[in-house]
Amino acid sequence: MNATYLVRGDDLTVLHPLAVRQAPASTSPRALIWGVDLRESPSRMAAKRELRQACRDAYTYAKSWPSVVHVVVAYAQSAGLPSGACLATAAHSASRAHAEIERSRGRYVDVVVLDVTGCESGELLRDRVMEAISTRPGAAGDAALPWEDLTAHTIHEAAMQQTY
Repeated sequence: MNATYLVRGDDLTVLHPLAVRQAPASTSPRALIWGVDLRESPSRMAAKRELRQACRDAYTYAKSWPSVVHVVVAYAQSAGLPSGACLATAAHSASRAHAEIERSRGRYVDVVVLDVTGCESGELLRDRVMEAISTRPGAAGDAALPWEDLTAHTIHEAAMQQTY
């Protein structure tokens, strides 16, 4: 599992194991991992609005790297919000970005949004992300997944089991 990637966006502790091994900005990364910290959002609506904007920012950034074929957005929401409060917004954002990026590039690009709220193992998250971005694009398509789905399954397995 040796894929080049960049880690950008907000500084989430669970992304540190990925950040220390990221490629230099001068390379042609295969993946973009984008952190989004929603823990200080004052309400559910504000968190959803911030997540939508952060996803747009990530996708805009990814478009500037033609080599990127995997976009992973990892967000942490406030403990005061119900579990999965932003998953529908995440799913819509992933689907929209997946279609837009593929249409503009004319090739497969996986877009996965992960709710990492409650994730205590940055190493397991790193392993799941590395496994996903080391495969060819098209396996995940677009997906929004809660952390609970990834504790026992890979991103691709969880995405295949996903029902909307």
